[in-house]
Amino acid sequence: MGDEFPKEYDVIVVGTGMTESILAAAASRVGKRVLHLDSNEYYGGLWASFNFEGLQQWVGDCQKPKDETECKADPQLADGESAIKMRVLNPPTATNVKEQWHVPEAVESSGDDAKKAWSQEEVKKLYRKFNIDLAPKLLYSRGALVELLISSNIARYTEFRNVTRVVTWHEGKLTPVPCSRADVFATQNITVVEKRMLMNLLQECTEYEGNPEKLKKHENQSFLDFLKDKQLTDNLIHYVLYAIAMSTEETPCIEGMSRTQKFLLSLGRYGNTPFLWPMYGSGEIPQAFCRLCAVFGGLYHLKRGAEALIVGSDNTLKAIHSDRENLKSNYLVMGLDYAPDSFLPEESPGISRGVFLIDSSILAADKEHLTLLEFPPDESSGPVTIVEVGSLTNACPQGLCNENLWKPNPL
Repeated sequence: MGDEFPKEYDVIVVGTGMTESILAAAASRVGKRVLHLDSNEYYGGLWASFNFEGLQQWVGDCQKPKDETECKADPQLADGESAIKMRVLNPPTATNVKEQWHVPEAVESSGDDAKKAWSQEEVKKLYRKFNIDLAPKLLYSRGALVELLISSNIARYTEFRNVTRVVTWHEGKLTPVPCSRADVFATQNITVVEKRMLMNLLQECTEYEGNPEKLKKHENQSFLDFLKDKQLTDNLIHYVLYAIAMSTEETPCIEGMSRTQKFLLSLGRYGNTPFLWPMYGSGEIPQAFCRLCAVFGGLYHLKRGAEALIVGSDNTLKAIHSDRENLKSNYLVMGLDYAPDSFLPEESPGISRGVFLIDSSILAADKEHLTLLEFPPDESSGPVTIVEVGSLTNACPQGLCNENLWKPNPL
């Protein structure tokens, strides 16, 4: 970088993940001098979205031995200052990453009338038509993040599609979940009596905060026990517990009611389900915040991280050491991939994640759907979230479906 590059800032942000990008945009928006660094050559960190070629490169990087980047030079320290080495991992903290093919390398054409036979060669040839997420993100249409995108005018940098159906695994098959009032009365999967019971329950969950005396009875109760007390059928309990509240049998009652309320309040704003999916991948969201930061004067430098924190005798931040330079700052924001080991909790839950490219939908229909499936827990595994996206979201070429799976890992 040239000599004109500033050496002093109000805020330095290291890493372009979601949290870091939001904070960088907020600081820049109120007039702070912001420097935003990322050692990667792409935005988003573990929130990034890749085309197929980029994803393969990321997988290859993750399979290499994880080497910590050493400081390129000793930081210049004043009297009383000390340096704390930052945890600069390359690649980032993703483990057990692998790629597996279940189609041949190449296939011969079998005629126009036959179903397209996919091959590795064909998928790689269309690599630009993929937008595959490392951290897929569904947004409640009345959730805090959507409200932030609107109020900050960052929504102008993003596009979304409404999830068109919510599905659950029930009695050995995939079943659409009635979300709106119209869905409840139109579905054939529940009886007329069940429909009335469901509408009464949903109304109670929507208004539960206005009756604190009634809430006290359920403070020490699970949401499952609450549903049973309402004498709901097993059919309705499954829909509400797993597909609407997205809870487990251990979820506290108040939390389950809050989740149900959040689901219901987001209905109807942009479609018949509560959820929005970002076009071109979830990596567009942190990038949108980075754009806002840059509009208000934030400086960006990819392929440049930070190797050490420089702190004073009172343990306050003085500067960071980056690329043989000391950059002064009053505040520092850094992602987990950069934070020194001493800053991190001893244990933290992770997420198991999978991406599957298949040539047909998990639930066939006359048109392409953007599908959310909450797979309920069983004796051997916790709940699994599955989001199926297709060509209408620019996630993959026409004729393929991109299945995003994730589940939280216990401590």
